Amino acid sequence: MGRQGSRHRRKIDLVRLRAFLAGLALLLALPALVPANEFDNPLAKRLDQLRRGFRLRRAIGVKVVDLTTGETLYAHNPTKRFIPASGMKLAIMGASLHYLGPNYRFETTFLVDGPLEDGVVHGNLYIQGSGDPSLTRYEMDYLTRQLAAGGLKEIRGDIVLDDSFFDDQLRGPASYGDILKKGLPIQSALSYNFNLVELRLTPSHAGSRAELHDEGYGYFDVLNRVTTVSRGRPWTRVQKLRRDRVIVRGRVIQGDEEESIGSFIAPDPTRYFASAFVGKLREQGILVPGQIIKGHVDHAELKDVKPLYIHRSARLVEVLAALGKYSNNFSAEQMLKALGAHRWGAPGSFESGARAVGEYLVGLGFSQKDFRIDDGSGLSYENNVTASILVRVLQELYKAPEMRTDFICTLALGGVDGTLRKRFLNEKHMGRIMAKTGSLANVSSLSGFAFSESRGPLVFSVITNGIGKQYRADYVEDEMARALLEY
Repeated sequence: MGRQGSRHRRKIDLVRLRAFLAGLALLLALPALVPANEFDNPLAKRLDQLRRGFRLRRAIGVKVVDLTTGETLYAHNPTKRFIPASGMKLAIMGASLHYLGPNYRFETTFLVDGPLEDGVVHGNLYIQGSGDPSLTRYEMDYLTRQLAAGGLKEIRGDIVLDDSFFDDQLRGPASYGDILKKGLPIQSALSYNFNLVELRLTPSHAGSRAELHDEGYGYFDVLNRVTTVSRGRPWTRVQKLRRDRVIVRGRVIQGDEEESIGSFIAPDPTRYFASAFVGKLREQGILVPGQIIKGHVDHAELKDVKPLYIHRSARLVEVLAALGKYSNNFSAEQMLKALGAHRWGAPGSFESGARAVGEYLVGLGFSQKDFRIDDGSGLSYENNVTASILVRVLQELYKAPEMRTDFICTLALGGVDGTLRKRFLNEKHMGRIMAKTGSLANVSSLSGFAFSESRGPLVFSVITNGIGKQYRADYVEDEMARALLEY
């Protein structure tokens, strides 16, 4: 028993020795696994403390740069590729401003191939689109009023739609399956109102049908079953019965204001554009007896074609607020295709647009290995960028005096508007963060400018992948951004 006990104790001691040596090896290797913070400043210490407190090492990429001195104040995984979600829109915005310039305007051109006599076009009306993402119902109202004010009374020929500035791929790379069911954007060089058919209700007299305004002017077959009552609880229900039929049921209160009750994606955006255009022309008293057809304006063949009217969008730097401030996915994909068309020639495609953005990023000093661009909206999980890339894009745009102020205004303002209107609500922080948000399941990002109390403007990017709940990712980003403000 003595010898067996001795051997047993030696065996236990050997196990303990091995465990101790393994622990010692791990301890010695720890500095290599978790490097010490190399930035010796209070901000870096605070950000590192926050990162460690949230137990984030591989799941987060951060970079902060002082815009006045160019000094990097903090970085963690700055060159590691992450899925940026809508943070990808910053790269699209940067490339758009680089190649097109802040004062670029989208043009929708209206041409005729016959004489215009006494307000009557004796021929066809051609409409050429350039991918304008900002042509909403207000813009369409304006341009049809302009045509009426110019004396247009009737178009005797057909309306020919030319959407050849973009290719025929309506859906982005992230739009797998049934895009109409998922609610993802559909693109066309002739697009209207974000390619969403909006329905609005206005109460009439008690006991009668409410007035239903269909922004598609018959694009969908809309059945109105909403009545107006003098009192009671209002309710509405909008149901899509099939691909082209919608029924609206409910009741509204007499005297209440008009309200929007829903919108649906138009599967054929070019036909939707035409349907709304013709509907608004008729509201202006302009006769349109001809057909609506798709075609192509070939100036070599159509020698007599001449411009009737050109509708121009707002300046590009203003249009981009839809991406930066409101994170509109439709507008981002339109911009991507338009970039491809301008850079490499029509028709623009998702692929040629991605190539143009990639060329822009390489021009900023990055390698093709540093990123992957799959779409413009950031909906695709195949997109990859680094925190360093997003910071550099923001730096370059800030450095350009001719667009600095306008560009900053395209971003969401903390506690005030856009996707940051419900964040940074503390009076001390409100209005001092201007940034682009991004979120998908298990993906989040916040990149932009913070105006520090002592150092002035700082540019930053925080990207997290695999952090879990969105509220937790928002909290990490917000705490880091507040640290910048208080630095």
